[in-house]
Amino acid sequence: VGRPSLIAKVKEVIYNIYHKILKGEDVPIIPNWKTEIEQIEYDKNTWDFVDKNIKLTSYLNKPKDFYNFDINEYDGFIVGSDQVWREPYSISLPLFFFDFLNNPQKKRMSYAASFGRGDITEYSKTQKKQCKQLLKLFDIVTVREKEGVDLGRRRIIKKTQQVLAPTMQLLTTERVQ
Repeated sequence: VGRPSLIAKVKEVIYNIYHKILKGEDVPIIPNWKTEIEQIEYDKNTWDFVDKNIKLTSYLNKPKDFYNFDINEYDGFIVGSDQVWREPYSISLPLFFFDFLNNPQKKRMSYAASFGRGDITEYSKTQKKQCKQLLKLFDIVTVREKEGVDLGRRRIIKKTQQVLAPTMQLLTTERVQ
């Protein structure tokens, strides 16, 4: 939620250049990012629902903030979705595997998490070991791509399942006939 940072925009442009020039894909080099007003309107229904139904943490701005808030106020933690487990895109990869949870009894889940590729060669040896151990503490591991399922089951954790990416979901209160 919110507008992408300048760094995120630069990364997206570089990614798009790579895919357009080297892979011949039909992608715009410079995406059409929403204005602040467009983003507010886009987010309105989501935030109305969140405000009424979900208890949020205070805004956690830096990796160190995760280690300094009271996890005991929450029953569980969910990570997801797009490329949250891709090392080069992460501000601190272990955070997205919940290394800050010092209570093994806390519920952990990924929903449509993504490695962003079919391997974890971008992980250091230490990260591979640490993330594998942290994933073993997850109650549910779901990923968005088949490659993520294969990677999870083969290299990390057997209980990995594929689910629909949240961008493809349509929720309705109307009964579909």
